[in-house]
Amino acid sequence: MKTLLRLFSTAHALMALLFACAALLLIVIAAHIGGTALANGLDRVAAQEIIEAVGLLAAAVVALQISQTITEEEVIRDSNISAPTRVRRFLSRFLVVVVVAISIDGLYLEFKAML
Repeated sequence: MKTLLRLFSTAHALMALLFACAALLLIVIAAHIGGTALANGLDRVAAQEIIEAVGLLAAAVVALQISQTITEEEVIRDSNISAPTRVRRFLSRFLVVVVVAISIDGLYLEFKAML
């Protein structure tokens, strides 16, 4: 049973690492898009590209938050607090990040529709 738990922890650690790598790649892509937008001049197209970069950064925040949560909850498993408290903390952190990301993406789509 301990071997199975270690296998699950290793799989969760790998998933957390992949989420973190995806977040870093999204940050690099957003920086590239923002830099290209600024280099091409400040116009309507640049505004749309910068808003797209903000949307990518929101997705990167979600990916990093998921990576951190998986690491804390499934790999480290610090059990100094009760299970209901852990669940409430996990759900509240996750939902706040998802709601913020969806809001930013909604704003991105609204600005894209306007332009």
